[in-house]
Amino acid sequence: MRSLIERWSHELAIAGIAFIAVIVFGLIEPRYLLPGNLIDIVRQTAVIAILAFAMTAVIAARGIDMSMGGILALSGMVLGIILSATGSEVLAILGAIATGCAVGLVNGVITGVFGINAFLSTFAMLAVMRAGALMVNESSSIRVQGPFVLWTGQGELLGVPVSIVVMAFMCALWIFLLGRMRLGRWIFAVGNSPSAAVASLLPVPTIIMSTYVLSGLSAGIGAVVTVGRLGSAQPLAGAGIEFAALTAAIIGGARLNGGRGSIIGTFLGAILLGLLGTGLSFMQISQQMTYVVTGTMVILAVLIADPAFRNRLLRVAGPLAGRDRAGHGEAAASPGIAQRSGSQDPVVEGKLDAVVRVRGLSKSYGAIQALSKVDLNIRPGKVLALLGENGAGKSTLVKCLGGTVRCDAGELLGRGGASSLRDRSDGADCAIVHQHFSLVPDLSLVDNLVAVRGAGFSAFGQRKRLREKLNEIRSEFGLDVDASVPVRELTVGQRQIAEIIKAIIEDKWLIIMDEPTSALTVAEREALFKVIAELKSRGKAVIYISHKLDEIFEVAEHIAVLRDGKLVGEVTTAETDAAELIRMMVGRQIDAVFPHVEAATSDVALLVEDLCDGNILASASFDVKKGEILGIVGLMGSGRTELLRCIAGLSGRTAGSVTAGGQHIAPADPLGGRAAGIGYVPEDRLKDGIFADLSIGANLTLCRLSNLGVAPRPAMLRSIASDWIDRLDVRPRNPLMRVGDLSGGNQQKVVLGRYLAMSPTVLLLDEPTQGVDVGAKSEIHRLIGELKKTGAAIVIVSSELPEVLGVADRILVMSAGRSYGPVPRGTTPETIMAMALAGLNR
Repeated sequence: MRSLIERWSHELAIAGIAFIAVIVFGLIEPRYLLPGNLIDIVRQTAVIAILAFAMTAVIAARGIDMSMGGILALSGMVLGIILSATGSEVLAILGAIATGCAVGLVNGVITGVFGINAFLSTFAMLAVMRAGALMVNESSSIRVQGPFVLWTGQGELLGVPVSIVVMAFMCALWIFLLGRMRLGRWIFAVGNSPSAAVASLLPVPTIIMSTYVLSGLSAGIGAVVTVGRLGSAQPLAGAGIEFAALTAAIIGGARLNGGRGSIIGTFLGAILLGLLGTGLSFMQISQQMTYVVTGTMVILAVLIADPAFRNRLLRVAGPLAGRDRAGHGEAAASPGIAQRSGSQDPVVEGKLDAVVRVRGLSKSYGAIQALSKVDLNIRPGKVLALLGENGAGKSTLVKCLGGTVRCDAGELLGRGGASSLRDRSDGADCAIVHQHFSLVPDLSLVDNLVAVRGAGFSAFGQRKRLREKLNEIRSEFGLDVDASVPVRELTVGQRQIAEIIKAIIEDKWLIIMDEPTSALTVAEREALFKVIAELKSRGKAVIYISHKLDEIFEVAEHIAVLRDGKLVGEVTTAETDAAELIRMMVGRQIDAVFPHVEAATSDVALLVEDLCDGNILASASFDVKKGEILGIVGLMGSGRTELLRCIAGLSGRTAGSVTAGGQHIAPADPLGGRAAGIGYVPEDRLKDGIFADLSIGANLTLCRLSNLGVAPRPAMLRSIASDWIDRLDVRPRNPLMRVGDLSGGNQQKVVLGRYLAMSPTVLLLDEPTQGVDVGAKSEIHRLIGELKKTGAAIVIVSSELPEVLGVADRILVMSAGRSYGPVPRGTTPETIMAMALAGLNR
């Protein structure tokens, strides 16, 4: 019941507000509560709701349709003209609906194919449709006398107004389409992440066009009901209705940046608008004040129904309530923590001069215990490495220390006394190098840093000094970009370095680095280690999170290991080894992280000849046989990622050819590649991989939908999702959980599982184990090995040379956009690195 309430909390909040509005207006004017009046409100709202359902779908696909009112007017005029000319109500109604669909198709082509801004294009189409409606009958209305058309707007069916019946039917139809049909699932995926939808080889332009066609169809149906209600086709009918439909959709939970929407919520939003408008009319409020009150109520409804707003209210109210209950907050509520704080450290003996002792840190998400009484010791001038499997609680711990997540219990001891971690709202004493990039994409690097340092740096002199400091730190990394370049134009590796620079320039006593080298080259990694050494020499404390054990032994003095949200132990680097750390993390022995799997090879499954994209990729040629793994290595910027994207059809090519499964793949044709059995796992999981607002189950089954019919059975989808959650060991094992709430490694498992579920004949993997723990790496490669045994051809790009050396049958080296090799398994790392540098020396 609790989960059901949480799932429908938005809709319940709107329903509650609507109920309160009815009661308030009923107390002011008893006639408002008459059944006839309430039915009339719903009748008047019906057309708005019909259009709002379609608007919800368009917004969910990250679009907007401002032409609805114009389509409704033109469709109504077409209905009147056809009915007057032929006398056939059937032809007239079909003509109105066809007109709506045709205009919707034009909208879809403009936005989905040509990529023109949806607001501008549909707003322009609104003007065109209005002009068309006025020209059809020289700006005059057309009287309609068809009994069936009039019945749709004025008649009843079993005592219920027909317009309400039509609205209910459209509501049910949209619920089924968005909730059960393949197209609906794709609509939410496109809206959630267009780039990930493209990388998933979904037919994105077709999906966008479909939403606008359906929007036009809904406007055509709305036109029929409107003409029937008015008894005439009017060229100015529906004026402003697109704004009412948009408002109802937004109140109902649709998010303008896409990926979210609720048909039930939209229905309630439309009803709420009708209740407010009619209620204010009963109170004889002026039209101006009606707009003010309605607007205020709408904003209030949106805020109260927004989970993020409610969470902020609880976050503000929580500490106040806590202080009211117990004069000093959490310390009084947790005597066990206070008692432990004075004792010796139970984990490691001999820890001296700790800058901060974290004691009893706990955090739960519902029934999931993310952290349970974790104790840590953070020392000045030392690096504490934090290890654990994906989902062990590392990222949650970072968020609690950084103040972005409010923990349930815990204390900080040191640096001026004891303080409750529950009251830690801003993390002002620590800087974080986030695993998931936190820079604003549209701002330059220097503007991002100005935003971090505050308004005082907006002055010219301050900006100049900040730029000088930035250039000083940049030179240590060799980040060869202009600081005025927008962050979105930087490569993944450059963005990672920018995150590191941002943390260093904040000059805090504690710096937390969460997977800082996940996208760095060897040279950039070494530069980072020099910076860490400098930070240590200045007495800074560093918490370093990484799945790369060689890095841990190079930079850290102490290692704390988490498993299932609990501290397993803390050891010194000098007194342990990799095997012991792996055992502590996963609770078992792992013999080979990157195992080589023997498999029978046969025909060539993928043939690439002289491939060139006219940019970084100059020329690449190779083939991969069925049952073979080809590893691709090279320095950052060598063309590795560009090569895979070109093969998958995600980027154009100026020369060369790609043949998969005997089929020639046309340039920039991702659907052709998908039809040939190509699956592609992108390098940047946040941008191109995950659909953060969709569930684990939706992410895992998205690419399988094409093979499961137009309306896949929910039971089948649940079975597929549960199977891959178990096989990949995704944690938590909850198919309904948002992927955006998972740890980075578990997100990577979900991305990989989506493509493994397709059973591809050619699988392209770009950094498949990036940000994944040791146990998960072993499990992922076990699954890849199973796919290899079935006869799939696999291409793996990896920055970890041991990964490629371990699993690949042959190795292709990329350097300066050109391919060298492939070389056989067993080639030495020195030879491979020499080849990687060869192109740079030309």
